Parts: sequence; structure tokens; C-alpha cells
Amino acid sequence: MDRGLGGKLGLFGLRAAVLGARQHSAELARASLVAFAIVDLAGGDIRDTLIGLTLIVHCARLAVVDVPAILRETAAIAGAAMEVLYGEWAEQFPNVSGIGAMGWREVETEEGVGFTTKVRSF
Repeated sequence: MDRGLGGKLGLFGLRAAVLGARQHSAELARASLVAFAIVDLAGGDIRDTLIGLTLIVHCARLAVVDVPAILRETAAIAGAAMEVLYGEWAEQFPNVSGIGAMGWREVETEEGVGFTTKVRSF
């Protein structure tokens, strides 16, 4: 997988997370974590992964998902680096980085909950 395709899959993961929060969908929360695990195989910058992961975990919490369980489940199918990261976040939850620490801000939109940064909105 090249970085271009990885970027598109990463955007899918973020959008799936937001939709999961709006619809209280464990399936969409899972899909977002799987997408990020696959993106990791493209060898991107771990900082980008952490920025997105904070949003995905926040959205999973809003979706009323068992966040540690879904992180562990997804870690089992991830590559080595993401397996460790997801496992650590599962153990540390809810004491993981919040969206504000990574530049995200929760906003209300016509469609429901949304998120914005200086760069992009979802």
C-alpha cells in the first residue's frame, strides 16, 4: 500500500468514527480502528496516527462502545506497531490523550456531533 492510498483509508477511518458516534454504532467504530491498523502498514508518521486515534477513541466512547474491548479485538489483527499501541491504549483507557491535546474540537452540526481542527472538519 502506498501513502496516497493509506491517506484515503485514513480519511475513511476518521469519517467512519464520526458516523459511529452519531449512530452509536460499534460496527463503524470497529471499521475505523481496522482502517487505521491497515494504514499503519503504509509506514506513515506515528504522530499522524496518534492524532487520528484520539478522535477515533473519543468517537467510540460517544458511540457507547466498550473501548478497551474493541481496541484489544482490533489489536489482534493489526501489525506489530499498532498491536502494541492499541493494546497500550486499551490498558490505559480512559486515561489516554484527549481530542483537545491533539488539536481537535467537538462541534455540533446539522448532522449531529462533528469535529474540527485548524486544518479540517468532519
